[in-house]
Amino acid sequence: MIDTDTIANIKSDTEDKRVASPARELSFIISFVEKIYKELKPGVYHSKEDIASVQNLAVNSIKSLLSTAQQYDLLELKYGVGYKVSSLFEKIYLSANEEDKKNSILKSLHHPPIYREIFKEYDGKSFPGKQEVKRFIDQKFDIKNTVSKKIVEILFQNLNEYKILNNSNVLPFDIAEPHIIAKEAKIVFKKPVKEFQFDPLPVNIIDKTQNENADMIEIIIPLKNKLKAILKIPENHTNADLEKIARIVQAYKEVTQG
Repeated sequence: MIDTDTIANIKSDTEDKRVASPARELSFIISFVEKIYKELKPGVYHSKEDIASVQNLAVNSIKSLLSTAQQYDLLELKYGVGYKVSSLFEKIYLSANEEDKKNSILKSLHHPPIYREIFKEYDGKSFPGKQEVKRFIDQKFDIKNTVSKKIVEILFQNLNEYKILNNSNVLPFDIAEPHIIAKEAKIVFKKPVKEFQFDPLPVNIIDKTQNENADMIEIIIPLKNKLKAILKIPENHTNADLEKIARIVQAYKEVTQG
């Protein structure tokens, strides 16, 4: 749960609801939580007063920071007790593997509800500029112009600082929730797959199939035990299509192994 004292009131285009929006960029909040992690006992809950003390700030001045840390899933709140540093923060802060650290950062950025709405809207598409993202927020939520502008500014600070967008200006598949992707792709899981790794064999790409799907490209991927996977994609596919395929395969892997 997120501290309701610091939740932005946003009206949905379909119903009234309260949606939190980050008040600061992720790197700032990581530094904020780092101080809690270093100076207070990890693994236990701490009061606002104790946290304010180690930050050398007044209690009232850290409310929005505490809420934002929750939205990024870096702090956990237990009502009546206090705040505890999350396991996701520890993965970001303690990870020695850059790939694991980036994946944890992506999970953190996907946690704020309003970010999820934005990422869902542009999933698999070329991510637009600030004005278009602001228009999307304005259309979906009834909020003040200054608020939506601030949301977009902080979002783009995060995207740029952590170089989230790939070379095609598309969000990486890691930013999306695997169970949601699998559901949207209408994948039916008959038996869990315990292993999903390719042999280091060359991929055989047939330029064009000689069957009824004359406009399809067939990709044959050798697997273990002399099995093979066959992927058919339209000849005029786009980079966004390939990104979507990669996301669905990753989703399948995570769901069946999870």
